[in-house]
Amino acid sequence: MKTLVLLVMVLISMPVVAQDDWGKKFMKDLGDSGAKKKAKLDSVDFQLAISESEGSGLFDVENKGEGGARMLYALRDKKERTVKEIARDTLESGLSFYELRMYKIAEEGFKTAQKYMENNSLTNEISYLRCISVMGLVYLIQGRTLDAGQYINYALETSEKILGTKSAAYVANLNSQAKLFQLTGKYNEAEKMFDEAESLGQQVFGTNTMQMAIIINNKAMLYQTMGRYKEAVELMKKAITASEAAPRNRTLL
Repeated sequence: MKTLVLLVMVLISMPVVAQDDWGKKFMKDLGDSGAKKKAKLDSVDFQLAISESEGSGLFDVENKGEGGARMLYALRDKKERTVKEIARDTLESGLSFYELRMYKIAEEGFKTAQKYMENNSLTNEISYLRCISVMGLVYLIQGRTLDAGQYINYALETSEKILGTKSAAYVANLNSQAKLFQLTGKYNEAEKMFDEAESLGQQVFGTNTMQMAIIINNKAMLYQTMGRYKEAVELMKKAITASEAAPRNRTLL
């Protein structure tokens, strides 16, 4: 509070022109800070497919500090945004349309983001991996398994190559691959994938997190499909425990 009062007193004592210059610099610094925080969060900001009674949904877990980073980033002058930031903005625009269940518009937004990044030599950036990953999810959710497979396979292989198996990207895409196997009737392969995702997820996300609740829920739904009801019930209880103990989150369903 004392610091804030001091800043206000300093601002009041400045000439009008100086106030304007100081204010612009202050807002720019805040915007720059938000841009840095957003870039740092990209490595963990991967959506997860979640099994439901009617198919698959898309779950977006809000990471620590993400809300504050978004608010600060909104202060950044659009004219000063880099091509990497524009690419990320385009990707997140697609996600906002998906949140409204406007799947075709969302898909076009993701395609625009993908093309923009490819045209600007950004295919080695995390944002490109995020784009490919979420494209796979959108196709998966719509039951377009052939299209989903192309994107999910690329995202899984790329996330392992550039980030390693103990990364949010790899676990999220592993979960997507397991869902794809389940939807195409490859239950044994799906179970192995969910087992690996669960093991790695505990190391990457922790036990009582929404990410782990989603993976365990998905595995439970697989067991239900396979007729292994007792195991499914036990896993669902475990998923509920994890979700109830997890920090607050947001969902895109």
